[in-house]
Amino acid sequence: EEYAREIEELRSENDYLKEELLVVGAVQELTHILRWTARILIHTRSNPGLVFPGDEMEELRSEMLEMRDMYMEDDVYQLQELRQQLEQANKNCRILQYRLRKAERRSIRVAQTGQVDGELIRTLEQDVKVAKDVSIRLHSQLDSIEKKRSRLEQENEELRVRLQDLEVAKQVLQQELDKARSQHCMNAADMARSWSAWLPVKIWSLRGSWKSRFAH
Repeated sequence: EEYAREIEELRSENDYLKEELLVVGAVQELTHILRWTARILIHTRSNPGLVFPGDEMEELRSEMLEMRDMYMEDDVYQLQELRQQLEQANKNCRILQYRLRKAERRSIRVAQTGQVDGELIRTLEQDVKVAKDVSIRLHSQLDSIEKKRSRLEQENEELRVRLQDLEVAKQVLQQELDKARSQHCMNAADMARSWSAWLPVKIWSLRGSWKSRFAH
C-alpha cells in the first residue's frame, strides 16, 4: 500500500512536470527574436540621439538586421543550450514514466499473489528511489529554464517600453519636421516677394543711369 501511494504521488508529479514542459517548449519559439531585439533596443537607449524619421526608418531596419547578425552566434548557442535542456527534461520524463509503470506492475503482482519476497521489495525500493532522483533532476532543469524564461519576459517588457518611447519620439520629430518644412516654405515665399519688389526698382534705377550716361 505504501509503494502504491508513492507511485500515485510520482504519477501526479510526472503529469505536472509534463504540463510545465509544454509551457517551456512554447517559450523557445520566441527566444531568439526577443533576445536580439531587446539587445538592439537597449543599445539604442544608451544612444538617445539615434532617432530615424520618415524614410530613414528603412535604414534603421537595415542596421537592426546587421546587429542581429552580430548577436546571432551567441543566440544560437543559447538556443542550443535551452533545447538540450528541454530534450534532457523530456528524456528524464520518459524514464520516470517507465519506472512508474514498472513499479506499478510489480505492485499489482504483489497484490494479486499476496506473496512478497525480499528481492522484489529491494527492486521496488530501488525503482522508487530512481524515480525520485529523476524527478529531482527534472525539477532542477525546469527551474533553470524558468529563470531564463523570466529573464526573457523582462527583456520583452524593456522592448515594449522602448518601442513606445521610439514611437513618441518619432511623432515629436515628425511634428518638428513638418514645422520646419512649413517655415522653410514661408521663408521662400517671403524671399520671392522681396525679390519681386526689389527687382523692378533695380531695373528702373539701371535704366535711369543708362539714359543719363547716353545723354552725355
